Amino acid sequence: MTSNFLSLPADSTSQQALADQGLRYDTVASDDAAAMRAWLDADMRGFHSATASAALIEHELATITGNRVTGIWDARTAQPEVPVATVSSWPMPLTVAPQQTIDGWAISSVTVSPTHRRRGLARNLLLGELRTAVAHGCAIAMLTVTQATIYGRFGFGPAAFSSAYTVDTQRAVWSGPVPTGALSFVSQEVALDIGPAIKERVRLQTPGEVPVQQLWWKETLGLSPSSPADSHEQLRVVCYSNENGDNDGLVVYRVESSDDHSSATLELVELIAATPAAYAALWRFVLEMDPITVVKATRRAVVEPLTWQVLDSRSVRKTDERDHLWLRILDVERVLASRAYAAAGALVLDVVDPDGFATGTYRLTTDANGTGSVERVDGAAAELRVGIAELSSLLLGGLRAETLASAGRIAELVPGAALAFDRVFASATVPRLSTWF
Repeated sequence: MTSNFLSLPADSTSQQALADQGLRYDTVASDDAAAMRAWLDADMRGFHSATASAALIEHELATITGNRVTGIWDARTAQPEVPVATVSSWPMPLTVAPQQTIDGWAISSVTVSPTHRRRGLARNLLLGELRTAVAHGCAIAMLTVTQATIYGRFGFGPAAFSSAYTVDTQRAVWSGPVPTGALSFVSQEVALDIGPAIKERVRLQTPGEVPVQQLWWKETLGLSPSSPADSHEQLRVVCYSNENGDNDGLVVYRVESSDDHSSATLELVELIAATPAAYAALWRFVLEMDPITVVKATRRAVVEPLTWQVLDSRSVRKTDERDHLWLRILDVERVLASRAYAAAGALVLDVVDPDGFATGTYRLTTDANGTGSVERVDGAAAELRVGIAELSSLLLGGLRAETLASAGRIAELVPGAALAFDRVFASATVPRLSTWF
């Protein structure tokens, strides 16, 4: 892996392809304040954000400080200093199994101006990022998306999904465990101090999670210029400490009461639990709070223990489920060797990658301890043919190969190969990504 990813030059292949259209493709120096502000203006415009205040601009600039910032410029526009397409990226660890991570290439801020659509700008941005990731030594790329139809063509596949829930607290009578630890209100400032350590424990336990920066905490706790003006006053934070006094979880929430205060809706901003006891204690707390009648939560796992911790499971209603974390394997051998496995076995996979990064035949061998080894065996008889996007979707164990085989997305070359794959790749922890990047 290269020592300084910021020193990597703009990808020469994309640079030449765009130059042939009269466009300039390049990185932005982090110390060029004017260029960074112009890039940020294009990025915010791409996501249809409102015109930002000076404070918000400074905040947003802080969020991309340390990122590799790339753009495409068209000298023929009325404001040639503002790019017509943007992307930012940085190396970041990804949890692929409990306590096991791999260094990935995070991609964000992918925008193309509507004035320059259907000219191959997105393709050159994304393939340029993938080639840069390989040059840096990353074996996998990752992103979160606002549009789900764009990234599959570049080999990305959804690997962790996110769900929203609505809970009717008048029916959700608690039947789960009753932990003996302590609950206490804490200020947002105290939460900013104790929360990151709890979040980091959860990250390392959960496939699909990534680190979050302190700026994420400030936004979550209403301490950021990007937070609504009254969010600091509306938010409340409760911490759970175990019998030894260790902080194992916290919940951030806000309450909206009815006009006569006879009922209220609690919005669960974050519930972070490093232990089952913390999870149970914090969920029970929000469900039994007066006069709360409805709890709404977003960015939760697709399967939540909560459903089995109340007498009436129908009181916990999943209102949305969608793709969230998209992965793109670039080096099959390194990625498959990076995670633990559920069973001993051997599989030969024929991997198809239209962009050529990972095409080949690979043998994965796993032992009873969960350790896997991978070797390239081009010419060997494969048991399962899988596209790189589909293999990327299957990596974390949240999706079954049998499902993709039934959907015609992968091909069993040997009967039973999909089931054998699922036995090996099964994850005891539901993959989840609790943030955006």
